[in-house]
Amino acid sequence: MRHENDFLFNHKEEPSIGSMLWGATKLLTKATWCTTKFVAKNTPAAIGLAWEIRREISHGISEAIHETKQEQKRVALDKKILELMPPKKDVR
Repeated sequence: MRHENDFLFNHKEEPSIGSMLWGATKLLTKATWCTTKFVAKNTPAAIGLAWEIRREISHGISEAIHETKQEQKRVALDKKILELMPPKKDVR
């Protein structure tokens, strides 16, 4: 009798196609769920980081444009000053 009970409780069969599909479905569902949780948890941080990077780039670009405009104004003023100054006479 003991031998028959061991056979009933420890008997292992080849897994059926249905159980293999069920196991694969459970695995894919769990992986999808974990991925979705990870993305949902980290999305605010990623958006915040992207926003900060965009702000820094935008600030750098506006600063470069401002400096370029200042330089152009300075060059234009220097040209006007040179045009308004009387030409120097050669003293030779």
